[in-house]
Amino acid sequence: MIDFRTQTGLIAKRLVYLLAWCSSLTLLVVLRLENAPVYVAVLAVVSFLCWYGAYHLAAGNAPGSELPVADSTHEPAYDQNGSVDRYFAHLIDNLQKNWMLCDTDLDHAQSTLRNVHHALLEAIETAKSTGMLALNSMASAANTGEVGRGFVTVSRDLVAISEQSGRDLEKMREIVARTEQRLLRTRRILSAPMANCLESGGGSSISELVVSIANIQGAQEELRVIAERYQRNNKSDVRWLQLGDAVRRLLNEVINVLYQFELRLTDVISDLRLARLSGTLSENQLLEIKGGFSSDRGAEGMI
Repeated sequence: MIDFRTQTGLIAKRLVYLLAWCSSLTLLVVLRLENAPVYVAVLAVVSFLCWYGAYHLAAGNAPGSELPVADSTHEPAYDQNGSVDRYFAHLIDNLQKNWMLCDTDLDHAQSTLRNVHHALLEAIETAKSTGMLALNSMASAANTGEVGRGFVTVSRDLVAISEQSGRDLEKMREIVARTEQRLLRTRRILSAPMANCLESGGGSSISELVVSIANIQGAQEELRVIAERYQRNNKSDVRWLQLGDAVRRLLNEVINVLYQFELRLTDVISDLRLARLSGTLSENQLLEIKGGFSSDRGAEGMI
């Protein structure tokens, strides 16, 4: 690289040679027009040729002409390798942290689902009992004739509410049981050493984790469909105070814990995939991934 001072001196030197050459050429033309002696004309020609040669020599010996052209894409191999190594060291550290957090979240999710499963069984029994009581009340009110007609209507509504709640609770129980089975399969993967997922045969484990996320998302969607129906009902209706609120609480608890685990598992899968790329991509590709990954998730402070 030529600094500014050297470049300015080079330009000035070439301008001097160029002006001297033009002056020699002008002098030669004037001498011929004035019919000057031959030796004077020859001297002017020699001077012209000397300046012309000096000008080309100055251009050929410029300091920048002999310097190799710098390759803007080339960086010292040591810096590149060191940067990539540091990036993947951070990636593995981050993966280990997410792996442990995911394991903790899985414990919490499994514990919550077990508790919810027991609560669902109790709520189903409550719905059945409420329905039976409502049926008995409706029968008793019907026997009173015109006086009990209003209570018959209320009892009929309670029976419908109990039956709907029972069906929803049973549906929730099936979803929870199915999700528990999927979490057990996820537990087997997370209980194994993390290095197993980074080996050549670890792709199947990552695929299993992806399937787990799909199942968890499907379970959340089914639960939200049930939750929307309960959100539309009037919470101030005394007939919903017991069953309706119980169902809403269970729905919110399950959806929240599944969503939290889904986010954590998604982070683990992303880190696993990036770490496995270390053995299949070139150095430049790894640097591109590093730059894109840092810009996308730098705000989260992950790496």
